[in-house]
Amino acid sequence: MALSTSIILSLKMSPAEFAEGALLGLYTFTKYKTENSAKHIKGLTILSKPSHEMKEKLKCAEINADAVCFARDLINNPSNDMTPKDLANAALTLRTKKLSVKVLEKKDVQKLGMGAYLAVASGSCEPSKFIVLQYKGGKGKPVALSEKQ
Repeated sequence: MALSTSIILSLKMSPAEFAEGALLGLYTFTKYKTENSAKHIKGLTILSKPSHEMKEKLKCAEINADAVCFARDLINNPSNDMTPKDLANAALTLRTKKLSVKVLEKKDVQKLGMGAYLAVASGSCEPSKFIVLQYKGGKGKPVALSEKQ
C-alpha cells in the first residue's frame, strides 16, 4: 500500500501518526487460530520527499506500534499460558544497554519485605516473580509503574 503525504495531511494527521495507526489497526492475535483468514498488507510506503525528521518520526511510530503489539500479545494469552515464569522470560527479551531487566524470585521479594505482594501471589500454584525494568537513557524525573499479578 502506498499513500502520498498530501493525502495523509488532508486527513489532518501526520504521516507518522497515520503509519502508527495503520500498524496498530492491522494487529491480530492468531496464536490459537488454526486457520488465518485475515487480510494482510505486506508493506506501507509513504510517498514523500526524503527528510531526516520524517524518517525519525516514522521510526518512532514503528517502535511504539511494535511495543503496543508486544504488550497485546502478552495480554491476549490466557493466564495458564502466560504464567509468571513466561512473563519473566518475555521481559528478559527486552534487555538492552539502556534497559535493564531484573527478575526477583520469592526469596528476593521476602528479603525486601514485600509481604502484601507475596500474600496476593500465594493464591497461585505458580511461583511468584517480580519484574523490575529500569530504563537508563531518559532525561527528567523517573516514572515508576507497578503491576500486581
